[in-house]
Amino acid sequence: KYSIGAHSFTALFGTTNQKDLLESLTAGSKEYSTDQFLNNNLGAGGISYPAPTSNKVEAKLSSYFGRLNYSYNDKLLATFTLRDDISSRFGPNNRHGLFPSGALAYRF
Repeated sequence: KYSIGAHSFTALFGTTNQKDLLESLTAGSKEYSTDQFLNNNLGAGGISYPAPTSNKVEAKLSSYFGRLNYSYNDKLLATFTLRDDISSRFGPNNRHGLFPSGALAYRF
């Protein structure tokens, strides 16, 4: 926190990193000779249905952010925030996204 007279400032800077991994497997079977096996022995079914599928999806996100708070005489309040996201989920030609925000308030 930094103060000079009636003016007061606080700042925050940070970063986050995230990696998401999704793995899935789908398999099924039907036309069993008995109800004893069901999904505990898919090979015992006469027909594989639906066809077995598998998938793996990985996504990465890195964020850098900063916030500046300003106060005048503890009556006029302002906050400004900027976040820069770098994500594999964004389009291949634009991996960055800048997200600014701000707010003003007056304390009666």
